[in-house]
Amino acid sequence: MYVSTRWFLALGVAAALAGCGDDARPTDAGGTDAGLRDSGRSDGGHVDAGRTDSGGGGDGNDSFAQAVDIPVGDTAGAAGTIDPPGDHDFFRFEGMADDWMIISTEANPDGELTMVDTVITLYDSSMTQIAEDDDAQPWVNPDSEIIIRLPTTGTYYVEVQEFSTWSGDPDVGQPDFDYVITAFGLNLTAASVTVDPESGDTLATAADVNLDMSFGLVVGDLRDTSDVDVYRFTVGGTGVQNVEADIMPWGTDSYGSTSPAGAFWLTDEAGSTIIARSDPSMDYNELSPSLDPGNYLLWLDHPGGTAGANDFYVLKVYAGAMENTLEAMEMANNTLAGAEALPLTDSMGTRSGFILAHLPTNADVDYFSIDVLAGEEVTFVCSSAAAGSGVRALRVELRDGTDTALAAMTETTPDGADILDRAVPSAGTYYLRLSKGSQDATVTGDWVRCGVHAEVPAP
Repeated sequence: MYVSTRWFLALGVAAALAGCGDDARPTDAGGTDAGLRDSGRSDGGHVDAGRTDSGGGGDGNDSFAQAVDIPVGDTAGAAGTIDPPGDHDFFRFEGMADDWMIISTEANPDGELTMVDTVITLYDSSMTQIAEDDDAQPWVNPDSEIIIRLPTTGTYYVEVQEFSTWSGDPDVGQPDFDYVITAFGLNLTAASVTVDPESGDTLATAADVNLDMSFGLVVGDLRDTSDVDVYRFTVGGTGVQNVEADIMPWGTDSYGSTSPAGAFWLTDEAGSTIIARSDPSMDYNELSPSLDPGNYLLWLDHPGGTAGANDFYVLKVYAGAMENTLEAMEMANNTLAGAEALPLTDSMGTRSGFILAHLPTNADVDYFSIDVLAGEEVTFVCSSAAAGSGVRALRVELRDGTDTALAAMTETTPDGADILDRAVPSAGTYYLRLSKGSQDATVTGDWVRCGVHAEVPAP
């Protein structure tokens, strides 16, 4: 599903295959805001396991029986076209048990609304679905990606369809809805790839995260229900940085692991202070703390219960990203009268500003003022617990000059707290007010990131 980069930070995805893995993390003109990402669509409409003929199409590979070979390891891959609307294309390749593979499409790098938006589904030799992806995560464009440790040796099938068909919307497709699909064995020796050595269960045996161009891909095995993996990394430079770690989603409707990670958390070098923590089993898949230079540890464990047949994880780490503007008036902006001004910079008709705030106590309240022009609507998008912060029940409010709330949202889900496209009564000064319900007793991080956008809506 295409999501406009008007609101979201475009996140680079490392190739990490065929000797690659040196892709940098691009950013849009809006700056860094980890609270502004779409979680992707995961609703129904996808193909049922065991399907033997998809119907539609006419390009000769419209069923499992007609599947076209993908040349594994070939950058040219296999080409296809979603035409006519509702077309399903099938491909196949041979794989070995326990091999790490990356299957992806290249079709719409700039996220054009008029171009194809692929969804890929991976099936085993019995034509049973084992993985699926709409957009690679974190989101950068509508192209699809699955990184998986193959469960068995044999033939694998990949189905490609348009998002509209997969989601149950009216089918779209046309002669220029072209794409290329590739399948590679993950290059486990690439400079940006770290493989779980299965010896890092304690602080003393922590494995170093390999970073190349500030990006690292970590793949590992949750070997049993007691497994705990520990990784070490360093934040360089002289100033505060945004470090992000994203666990890829699990299950047959995602990257294919038979278990999520139970939790993953970030600590100081001594392992005694938890700075950020998320729980993938509850769909919290991101850590995005604001860190000073120094050494840190990244931990993850199995959720317990019964081990699955193919419990693994894929972790993407981005280090050294530019941080949002830091709140400058922590001790003075607790009232509307003391609000800290948040300038908005124009980019293609949308004026935006970004802030990194802290809520060190339950009583702390932060106000930021914004100037809204005639005819503009205002959008606030904020994130705290969704990015691993210890802040709980973040409250985001749009207020007027009388300190009256015009709109409010509490962060209770992995999507953060959003106040979207809110019309204001007239031009003038308005306020973003931040507060929290509580602080997690085990997590010290108290950051909140917000993006504020103002624009005149299209007629």
